[in-house]
Amino acid sequence: GLPVSGGRGRPRGVVIAGPRRTLRIGADAPIAVIGERINPTGKPELAESLRAGSMSVVRRYADEQTRAGAAAIDVNVGAAGVDAAAVLRSAVLALAASSDAPLVLDNTDAVALESALRVYPGRALINSVNGGEESLSSVLPLARRYGAAVVVLALGDDGIPADAAGRLEVVDRVRSRAHEAGLRDADLVVDPLVMAAATDVDAPRVTIDVLRGAAGLGLATVAGISNVSHGLPSRPELNAAFVAVASAAGLNAAIVNPQDTAVRTALERVATVGPAADGERALAVAWAEWDAAYDRAMRRAAAGERGDAPPTAGVDAGSAAERLQQAMVRGDRDAAPGLVDAVIAEGTAAERVIGEVLTPAIQLLGEAFGRGEAFLPQLIVAAEAMKAAVARVRAVLPAGVGAFEGRVVFATVAGDIHSIGKDICVSLLESQGFDVEDLGVDVPAHRVASSAGSADAVCLSALMTTTLPAMAETVRVVRETVPDLPVLVGGAVVTGSWAASIGAGYSDDAPGCVRAVRDAMRARRMR
Repeated sequence: GLPVSGGRGRPRGVVIAGPRRTLRIGADAPIAVIGERINPTGKPELAESLRAGSMSVVRRYADEQTRAGAAAIDVNVGAAGVDAAAVLRSAVLALAASSDAPLVLDNTDAVALESALRVYPGRALINSVNGGEESLSSVLPLARRYGAAVVVLALGDDGIPADAAGRLEVVDRVRSRAHEAGLRDADLVVDPLVMAAATDVDAPRVTIDVLRGAAGLGLATVAGISNVSHGLPSRPELNAAFVAVASAAGLNAAIVNPQDTAVRTALERVATVGPAADGERALAVAWAEWDAAYDRAMRRAAAGERGDAPPTAGVDAGSAAERLQQAMVRGDRDAAPGLVDAVIAEGTAAERVIGEVLTPAIQLLGEAFGRGEAFLPQLIVAAEAMKAAVARVRAVLPAGVGAFEGRVVFATVAGDIHSIGKDICVSLLESQGFDVEDLGVDVPAHRVASSAGSADAVCLSALMTTTLPAMAETVRVVRETVPDLPVLVGGAVVTGSWAASIGAGYSDDAPGCVRAVRDAMRARRMR
């Protein structure tokens, strides 16, 4: 067997194996490339083929990625209308017959994982286990029983700790439980969680601190690189720059698209350079390159590379209403209140400002974001500018006009750690008079249901295909608690037809969320 790391120090490596090829992650091996493309999120062709039970697209994606340099293949079959247990098993059988690459089973459901592990002729890497009790008690025994390695996510029952120390505490706790379950350090690969730099400039540095700390515990590391650039322009450049930083910090495996030329070039460069004689200096140089790339991306976002997103052409031109819309689009929260006063002075009734001036501007920006012509920083600052404008509108409304809209409970469902879409929706709802209780991310169904009793609507978000069952379960539990309460769902992996199949309302974007919530509340009052 593989030796257990003696505790703190250089990771000795984790071995996974396909039917005909073995891969070592860690030790002195170069960064292992794990292909990320077998994931139906944003890939309608793959999603439809999975629903039809066809493995042709899965085989093709695996072949394309191994040809491009992937040493292992991540397999995620989670999509609305897909029986994950049956389809993951079929995908594993298909790839075991057609590909040499070891497989990473990207699912958190114990039933689906066991169906795949039972037929896999190799040593798989399970993606993933986290610090929550349900995950620990279901995933770790499977890894032990089937001889699999497992990815350790740095999140616990209370979500993702904001700082590196908190995440490393979760990692150490999972590690201890893994040892109790009969696993070894040579069975564990830590994912420090790469968060979007668009919403938190410090997020990449926290990730790298966790990566280095995990290596100090004697554990191998893996990271989903492309998350860092979500919602920004110049994504290939940012991803490549972050690969260089992570490599200098000791990353052992990267979940990436190996067909991305910029990332592949960065990985090849890292492999060519090899271990740096002065690790701290190499890391400092890599951070300088990342900071420059990030600054360029943010300047591009701020410059308005968004096609037809602005509701008016000129800057600070036109009527007061047009100038207010321009301020909204560029996120000028300081100018927004004064421009609200100017709009009212020009003759627009205060009660019409939100619906006729502010909402159309934010909707245009949301549509541009959906087309890839606007970016997260713009959407976030626009939501803040809208809050400032709406606060001013409400301050000058006649008594009894523009009253409280209603109370909304909002959560990202259990097992899902993404908050960007939820955060933007919350900002927009609050800006239009809704009282929102934001429960955060990775929220269990019972906690949502316990808050639902005093709510006028519940909104649920999911970005991971593997958490669609948790979303369906949360809808069911809320319905049992408050049968007539509107429940609305959304997120990149959610479709309108799937939402209808679980008895929920749906919105495909943040501005639409406000409209959908308002309509659902109105329909409830009319019943």
